[in-house]
Amino acid sequence: RACLFQLERDRAVADLETSELKWSELHDAVVREIQSTHAAMTAVRAEHRAMAEALRDARTHSATGMTLEELAKALEEANAANTASEVALQRAKRNLETEHRKGIEAAAKL
Repeated sequence: RACLFQLERDRAVADLETSELKWSELHDAVVREIQSTHAAMTAVRAEHRAMAEALRDARTHSATGMTLEELAKALEEANAANTASEVALQRAKRNLETEHRKGIEAAAKL
């Protein structure tokens, strides 16, 4: 019996270590995704600011070489990309929180 208990205990420890490793890898992947999304969102915001400035400066269409309609469309596209980036960032954060909670729950069961 003691030998069986020891085997079960060793297996549980190995499972926990594997689970921790998988959780750690998943955590790292989600963090990388969040960082990547944040960087993309920062770039989109910069582009959005540039387009907004260009739109303000577009009192004379020839100054930018773009028509007011082209500037408005580019601003709309930048806004849409910014919104999509923010949604992706929030999704990544929720996924990270969920996986973290699952890891804590799994560790508590052992």
